[in-house]
Amino acid sequence: MKKKTIALVIASMLVFGIVAGATVAWLQDKTATVENTFTVGDIDIKLTESELAADGKTINPASQVTQQANKYKVVPGSDITKDPRITFEKDSEACWLFVKVEKSENWADTGMTFSIEEGWTELTSGSGIYYRKLSADQAKKNQEYYILADNKITVPDTLVKDNLTAASTASLKFTAYAIQSDNLDTAQAAWDEVN
Repeated sequence: MKKKTIALVIASMLVFGIVAGATVAWLQDKTATVENTFTVGDIDIKLTESELAADGKTINPASQVTQQANKYKVVPGSDITKDPRITFEKDSEACWLFVKVEKSENWADTGMTFSIEEGWTELTSGSGIYYRKLSADQAKKNQEYYILADNKITVPDTLVKDNLTAASTASLKFTAYAIQSDNLDTAQAAWDEVN
């Protein structure tokens, strides 16, 4: 009888536990997942200039070709059309934009001159490095930034044979750079990072 009583008590406890367990619900809640995605911005620039016409001094108006290099005919007292420009691809980031203009060693002997387009500031006097700071809106517009004022190089009318010889071997090189402007407060700090 003792065994039946113990068995009955255990059975009762099990039934009570199952019934109580079925009626007890724990209060609980769950939030929606917050997912963070990290992306990298982009700065994408191109440096190009138009193809020259057959005269070697002006741009071919019928051509949409862009060149990496052009050869120019030097004629005393004339202007040479040269339109190097930097183009941003759509949706680039806010940035510092630089252009380095390098003259060959004999450039001064040619007497040829040019000016830099408005909007550019020389980093340090005589460095040949020019910059401008672009906002995100400016960098996203697929805009072109010309380098030479009026897109021209002026050839003096006082050129003589010695100057023409120098001019035939003279060169100008343009290199463009862009670097994000976030956390780079000055043009010098940005240029230091580029180099």
